[in-house]
Amino acid sequence: MYVTSVTILKHYILLGDMHHSVQLLYWREADHALLPISKDYDPTVPLCTEFLYDGAKLGMMMTDDEGNLQLFQENPRYLSYSLCTYMFLFNILHYLF
Repeated sequence: MYVTSVTILKHYILLGDMHHSVQLLYWREADHALLPISKDYDPTVPLCTEFLYDGAKLGMMMTDDEGNLQLFQENPRYLSYSLCTYMFLFNILHYLF
């Protein structure tokens, strides 16, 4: 694990990892545990992560090393083998430097 970005919103943690893309974690204070909620399974190198919060909806944003801006939302319908749900990729925007 090589962390490139950490973003925190209340008890939610968005973690950008150079080898494992982006992961959404939950901090449970009662027993001081980090619980995985969802992750992106596509091999991407995130440079920056951010939460997008609009009342009842929580989205996530990631920029990668190829110049893409990716928007995600947790997708609880699809469970993976590790009981961590997939992130639903909304859109990919490519920008030039």
